[in-house]
Amino acid sequence: MQHQQVFPQSHKQSALTGPALAAMVAFAVALPSVLFAETRVPAQPPGARQELTAAQRQLVEEVLAAERPYGCCSETLKVCLDNKPVCPLVARLHRATRRMAAQGASKAQIQSALANRKATMRTDGATATIVADDQFRAGNPKAPVTLAIYGCPRNETCAKMIPDVYGEVTTGRLKDKATLVYRPFFPADDAEALECGRGLYAAAYQGQFWPYLVHLCLERAHLTRANIRDWAGSHGLDRCIFDQTCEQASTASWLQAARKEALANGVTAAPAVFINGRRIQGTVDLESLVDLAEEEQQALTDHQQAQVRDPMQAPNARGEKRP
Repeated sequence: MQHQQVFPQSHKQSALTGPALAAMVAFAVALPSVLFAETRVPAQPPGARQELTAAQRQLVEEVLAAERPYGCCSETLKVCLDNKPVCPLVARLHRATRRMAAQGASKAQIQSALANRKATMRTDGATATIVADDQFRAGNPKAPVTLAIYGCPRNETCAKMIPDVYGEVTTGRLKDKATLVYRPFFPADDAEALECGRGLYAAAYQGQFWPYLVHLCLERAHLTRANIRDWAGSHGLDRCIFDQTCEQASTASWLQAARKEALANGVTAAPAVFINGRRIQGTVDLESLVDLAEEEQQALTDHQQAQVRDPMQAPNARGEKRP
């Protein structure tokens, strides 16, 4: 396994939520060389404005009048929106506020989410140590943003989120902007969850990790030991090698090392998501996760451009000085 990427340590904890897949995915089980085809249509296309009720519009106005961005403008969001041009971060926070209001969030919930977002996107804290092997990575490995998910296909939230994020980094909105790294995190006393882990390692050994992982997520309701082994043939895997790999000591060592790493990074339950080594705070849906990744990518791009113009004065898009 090549190209290991490591981030220094962090220990805050959060939960992650994601929307259900909008449609079942067409999975090319007969052609092992064909990867999972993303067919999910985003519920809210990029740039679209949500239709809000009068009460929701009022709620948005109250939040905008009370909250301040964490970079690029020192006034309230309401005042910052009157600036021309509107800075990218303020525009993002405005859209996020409208999105949450349209989803029925209360003022307290929106403000809590904005506070968690600010904590997530701070770049002056400790970051996590995460081993990122290419066999467990999806998307362009040269992308500036790395999303790392500690997860288990038997977990309902993981099973919904992982295929969606996989689609976004391979063919969707995060293509060439972000890469996705999977790290296993299973309940230590759950025999069938551990069997999933063994199967994932065995699939990676034969170069079919991502098609197999997405298959397990989509078949969450049927993850028995027999099925986990039988599905190997559906992906063109050599069943004998697959079974042998499941039982190898190196497979157990991989699972143990990943669990030890997760615990060291403060992970106690799946899913847990990190963006460039920083733990995502609070709950987050797919649209929010995409937005965070795009914000991080834009901030890094702006910082690099500023360094070219003046290496001594290069704040990022959030107005922070990066080390």
